[in-house]
Amino acid sequence: GTFDTEPGYLASGVVAPECGDARPGPDTVYDVASLTKVLATWPLVGASLLDGFTLDTPIRELLPDIPADAPGGRVTPRQILAHTSGLRADTRLDQYRGRTEPLAQLICGEPLIADPGAGHRYINRGFILLGLALAHYRCRRLDELAAE
Repeated sequence: GTFDTEPGYLASGVVAPECGDARPGPDTVYDVASLTKVLATWPLVGASLLDGFTLDTPIRELLPDIPADAPGGRVTPRQILAHTSGLRADTRLDQYRGRTEPLAQLICGEPLIADPGAGHRYINRGFILLGLALAHYRCRRLDELAAE
């Protein structure tokens, strides 16, 4: 639709493979791609800084179960926010289907594409990892934190 008309809706396919045969409709909530992760994470970081959260703590210290030798475990929230984490640039969470390890372990266990802090490259999977760390730090689910 446009600003001065009633919205119209078209739908094709299913919402996502993991949702079965669910078809999209006017009430389907969509992720606005990478922008959602960034916009949702910054306010949670700001609120957490007031509670003692620090930007320079390695992710492996913020999340239990991240092995000490996991390459992504040494990345910091500051590097994630600045897009200098060195994590893989492509999200590709579909490759984890059927895996039983926690998502943070899977992300941190992969080789880095660059040394953390070495250079800028947009990496949205870092925001996913930071969201998991914030949820653990705040002892609340992300949807609860966002609603708050």
